[in-house]
Amino acid sequence: MLWFLGGAAAFGLFVFYDINSVVWKKKTLRSFFALGVLLLLAATGICLLRSFGSSRLFHNSAAVLYLIPGAVSFALMIYSLFFALPFGETYVHVSGKAAPCDRGMYALCRHPGVLWFCFVYLFLALAWGTATVWAMGFFYCLMDVGYVVLQDLWTFPRTLEDYEGYRKRVPFLIPTAGSMKRAWDTRR
Repeated sequence: MLWFLGGAAAFGLFVFYDINSVVWKKKTLRSFFALGVLLLLAATGICLLRSFGSSRLFHNSAAVLYLIPGAVSFALMIYSLFFALPFGETYVHVSGKAAPCDRGMYALCRHPGVLWFCFVYLFLALAWGTATVWAMGFFYCLMDVGYVVLQDLWTFPRTLEDYEGYRKRVPFLIPTAGSMKRAWDTRR
């Protein structure tokens, strides 16, 4: 159950990071996001290690193949969260707020990191095949969706210029045919 507590604490840190970015704006609390990421990675690692002996990976070499799309999903998640946003355009302040990016990965949906995050945990669960890893993946994905709902309804409208217009142009989590085409056409 350490993975459960670690994951809950990690998402709590993410929420405090967002609250700080809107309300308190304390430099000391800016590290909460990075701390949350580290805590989530550690909790995931602990769960996977504790489940390794009973996992399908140990008994079925074909299960290893799930790690390939899992690694691709992980790379896309990292790209979405840390590299897909063009710094010069995203962080240029207009009327005191940054402008949201609606090109490339962020034309696909407003929270592409969640898509790739959920695929990471899906492929980990398929590879490990244990009830504990399935529960961890489900719980973390549910927490991540809850977190981006907070961002979509509260954080980003207060921190990004014309977020309401961005909401109208780009789907929330599930890409559409049009958003996939726009993402492809506007990729960097």
